Amino acid sequence: MNRKKRFVYNTSFSMIRQMVTVICGFILPRLFLTRFGSGVNGLVSSITQFLIIANVFDAGMGVVLQACLFKPLADGDMRAVSRVLTSGQRFYYRILAVFLVFVGGLTVLYPLFVTDFGYVYTATLILAIALSSVGQYGFGVTNSVLLEADQKGYINQISSMITIILNTAVSALLIQLGASVQLVKLSTSILYLLRPLYLLHYVRRHYQINWHEPYDADPVTQKWNGFAQHMANIVNMNTDMVVLTLFSSLEQVSVYSVYFLVVHGIELVVESTVNGTRALLGDMYARREIRLLNDAFDKIEWAIHMEVILLYTIAAEVIVPFVMVYTRDVTDAEYRAPLFALLLCLAYCAYCIRMPYFAVIKSAGHFRQTQTSSLIEAGINISVSLLMVWRLGIVGVAIGTLAAMVYRTLYLVWYLSRDIMMRPMGKFWKSIAIDALTAVLMAAGTFRMIHDCTGYFQWFLMSLGIGLVSLIICILVNIVFNRAYVRYLAGIMRRRLGHRRT
Repeated sequence: MNRKKRFVYNTSFSMIRQMVTVICGFILPRLFLTRFGSGVNGLVSSITQFLIIANVFDAGMGVVLQACLFKPLADGDMRAVSRVLTSGQRFYYRILAVFLVFVGGLTVLYPLFVTDFGYVYTATLILAIALSSVGQYGFGVTNSVLLEADQKGYINQISSMITIILNTAVSALLIQLGASVQLVKLSTSILYLLRPLYLLHYVRRHYQINWHEPYDADPVTQKWNGFAQHMANIVNMNTDMVVLTLFSSLEQVSVYSVYFLVVHGIELVVESTVNGTRALLGDMYARREIRLLNDAFDKIEWAIHMEVILLYTIAAEVIVPFVMVYTRDVTDAEYRAPLFALLLCLAYCAYCIRMPYFAVIKSAGHFRQTQTSSLIEAGINISVSLLMVWRLGIVGVAIGTLAAMVYRTLYLVWYLSRDIMMRPMGKFWKSIAIDALTAVLMAAGTFRMIHDCTGYFQWFLMSLGIGLVSLIICILVNIVFNRAYVRYLAGIMRRRLGHRRT
């Protein structure tokens, strides 16, 4: 399979997988809210975030390993590939040991601070949720990274998609049968152990990897730089939940988690587009095909900007009506929060816009050079959130997230332009100006269409109308300011349609 076909496969299955994730991601929390209430939903969200923080122990090795694999895979040097994977797997065995210690400490201490439920109730829930990470650290990560670096990410996406669908079906059935929240989350963990087992089988069947390949010098450089970046990102992405857990209430955590479902769902959609391009860009950089890299990146940059602005502008308009329908039977917390919704959409819009720039930086292996900015981003988020949460609650933590993400996005764009691709910053500022104009025109053209809805069908019709008008405005703006890219995209669509007809 050639590079172009793999790119199409990776992008397509990544997008399908993320769509499945988004759809299933709305089904289960709704069932949790109606079956267990906002308190339990907030408890599950809080525990999940603390366990995600535990991922700091993997030291960001996934992206570092992937950067180290591009060159030997391009050269067909399987001994070098084996050395990289051997180093990575040894590291993850140590991580698994540290993770188990962390889970033990969390199980003992967390129920002492969050006393809304019984000690045993909370402790057993932590253990049930934590089980799924055992397979990931034991043998899942290295196999997944190898497939992504070798432009076979579609294998990861398909297996993940099947696991998500199975988990949603089994969890929904258990909830309907009246099972405890611990049993539901335990079934999730067991199902999620199946995916790393499959990836292990696939890699052993299709690759000649020596998992004990000797080496003198460690082939995975910049481990600690990857650690710093990964730690900062974990802290940054989870600051809001932790701050709300410690200084607010589980009900506020639940409100945050419901709105986060929407913005995170869009983030996953955008990420699926970028994921399909990461291995392609990394392969171009490894082969020093700089002209092709710049040409491909210009098109990817335009596509991501257009996608992000379209989706997050629509989301900012329809998210509150959706949440009110989604939580219409939940009366133990106030879920109407329009200012918080707007700030959260702006924050994750900034985060998604950075994705293609950061993808190239990671593919180039520039972890040490960019680690300081990641630490500054986390510091901004923590300090602003702590200052604001006392007076503004969830609005305060959203302000902290927005400030941090805007800073980091601007830094990554500047670094890529100056130190890797030597592209003028003017290209980025032109894109931002067009993005702002597009968002304003879309909001002006559709704000009268926004209204409260009594059900999902009414909300769907409203969102469909807003989406169609916004899409037309977005296309017209890009025809005026980005005509060459629109023609390029139209040409691809015509060729594909012509190919299907023949």
